[in-house]
Amino acid sequence: MPWIRVRIRSPSGREVETSAVANSGFMWRIRQPGGDEISLPVINIPAPLARRLGIAPIRYDSSSDVAGHLRVPTADLGRVEVRLVVPGRETPWIRAWAICIRGESRVLLSEGLMEHLRVLPFGRRWLIFGEAELREEAEPQFWTEG
Repeated sequence: MPWIRVRIRSPSGREVETSAVANSGFMWRIRQPGGDEISLPVINIPAPLARRLGIAPIRYDSSSDVAGHLRVPTADLGRVEVRLVVPGRETPWIRAWAICIRGESRVLLSEGLMEHLRVLPFGRRWLIFGEAELREEAEPQFWTEG
C-alpha cells in the first residue's frame, strides 16, 4: 500500500496537497438494482485536514462498513475532487465522496477511487494504468489533532 501525492479540492475551492495511502483494502461498495456490486470513489479525510479544507463541523453520526465487514464511526463530508500530483504534468480532477473515519490520521483512497485515478499499487511503489513507469512512494503524511 504505497503513499502517493494527491491534491484535494473542497466545494468551496480550497485545495490541499498531501500524501495518501493507496489502500486496496478500503472498499466502499453499493449493490445495483441487478444485484452487481460496484466500488465507489471514496476518500477518507482526517478531521484536521477537513478543517483546513473548510469542511466542518464534523459529527460522527453514522457507522459505515469500510472494509468488508468492519464497521467504524464515520462522518459524511460530502463531495470533493481529487487528483494525482505527478511532476511535470496535469492530471484530471476526479469527483469522490469524502468521509472522516474517527481516529484515522491518514488520507485513504478507496479501491473505487484508485480505479478512477488509474492507480495500480505494487508493494511500496505504484504506476498509472497504461503507463510503464513504476513510481516510488511519497513521504507519509499524518493529520493528527493538536
